[in-house]
Amino acid sequence: TEKLKGAATTAAANIAESVGSLFGSNKVKTLERENTALHREVADHEETIEALQDRIQTMQADHSRQMAEIERKHRREIADKETKHKEEISFLKTVIAKAAAWFPYFREMLRIENLCRLIGFDERQTATLVKGKPLEYAGELYSEEHGRKFTTERAGFQVLKDPTDGTKLVL
Repeated sequence: TEKLKGAATTAAANIAESVGSLFGSNKVKTLERENTALHREVADHEETIEALQDRIQTMQADHSRQMAEIERKHRREIADKETKHKEEISFLKTVIAKAAAWFPYFREMLRIENLCRLIGFDERQTATLVKGKPLEYAGELYSEEHGRKFTTERAGFQVLKDPTDGTKLVL
């Protein structure tokens, strides 16, 4: 009998709950309120996500615009520097051409300067020789003709006019 009473009580509770749910019990209303609150929360999150996505797109567009401006400025600066560089080169070529025209040995002096450096003379020694002054030297010198270095002691060097061609200089 106890079992029957327990079963009857459980059945009555289930029936009451079912009937209550049909007529809107507190449990159902609570679930509906929670469901509505969750839908509102999801909608709020979706709005926040959309706002963040809009902000990201705006930031990306601003960044792209700024990078394009920086790139344009960089290209403009490079073009300006290249133009200035070309102007300087043109000016220097003009100066060198005038110097070569006004001073017949100018190009020969440049050739002798390069030869002195190739042989192994330092800046000071090269300047002495290019000025036409004699130089006494002891040490190693490179011979392009023989392709090797030679050691010399108290050798005399001087730049002079080539006896066979008056327009050339010899060391």
